[in-house]
Amino acid sequence: MLEFEKKALLSAEAYALLRRSAVSEPQMQTNYYYDTENFLLHRLDVTCRVREKEGKCVAALKLYRQGSDCCVEHCGAAENPYDIRFFNCGGLCLQGTLTTERLLLYRGEGITAVLDRSTYLDRTDYELELEYTPEIERRADALLRHYEDDLRRCGLRFASSGGRHKSARFFERKQELLWKWG
Repeated sequence: MLEFEKKALLSAEAYALLRRSAVSEPQMQTNYYYDTENFLLHRLDVTCRVREKEGKCVAALKLYRQGSDCCVEHCGAAENPYDIRFFNCGGLCLQGTLTTERLLLYRGEGITAVLDRSTYLDRTDYELELEYTPEIERRADALLRHYEDDLRRCGLRFASSGGRHKSARFFERKQELLWKWG
């Protein structure tokens, strides 16, 4: 399945402001990331993760396209967060977890906007994420600009736009810590 997403990293202040617009209660999910010891999959822009949400687990293999909002995602069953049979790949080991509190901001007409607070490896970051169908990419761009304009009117801005996906941020942080404590 193809997945289309636009992302913007937020400051804690921008997150707090947008959080007021949430139309749902927080949903918790934890991603268990798997890779080889030398992070080969991460270097190839491939993610193997098992997501635990509401007591259920789903394995996902994601293939990211550089410079694109699109990734290819293949999902399968997992009995628990440590069940990696779906990946059918030797040499994988658990690299760590990332826990996200997710709030729904908007859902309609092929676009879903969510606000994520993710905690991993002694770090917390904040992200606005829009999932959309490819035929309405212009509307997704317009919605992203709408949120950016709302923040700008309050003297805030995106920390960065075109943000890296969660697993990339997780593995970059993991490598920072390994180099630091080497």
